[in-house]
Amino acid sequence: YASSKEPMKGGFIGEAKVVTNDDITKAKEKLAETLKSSLEQDFILSFTDKDLKILDGAKEFKILKEEIKTKPGAAQDNFQVFGEASLTAIAFKESNLLSLLRNLAQKELGVDLTCKNFEINYGLSRADFESKKISFPMEFKAKFIRPISLDQLREQILNKNETELKTIIFSLPGL
Repeated sequence: YASSKEPMKGGFIGEAKVVTNDDITKAKEKLAETLKSSLEQDFILSFTDKDLKILDGAKEFKILKEEIKTKPGAAQDNFQVFGEASLTAIAFKESNLLSLLRNLAQKELGVDLTCKNFEINYGLSRADFESKKISFPMEFKAKFIRPISLDQLREQILNKNETELKTIIFSLPGL
């Protein structure tokens, strides 16, 4: 048996929402998702050089700071979560890579050729953000042609008969 000499204060009648560990975990996941999405969007918009190439696996997202304004078990309808994050990427100029590949192919072929068209397929990259390096397998396919001087060819074929034309055309290198 108990009695109170003062009127009762506080308390709650009905059901109250209580913050759970699961609520906090979900809030952290949502924070990370929102920060990453926002940083990715800003990242894309900040690129002024469209020649820069960022391969899959060459980005690093980090949560730098997380602040949760509640504790598990607190009777609250809502709570706040704040965070800071960073997004780092290793990029390269694809035109520089293409120039290197063309030069290597021309050295390998040993003649003065021009790259008519090409295709580059990149494999999964491995980025080392501490050393600021990236490595990746790639496949380079290209079609090289021997350049022809149209002015010189025009002079050679001017006023030639059909037999002479065939001889000149079929004697062009690469045909």
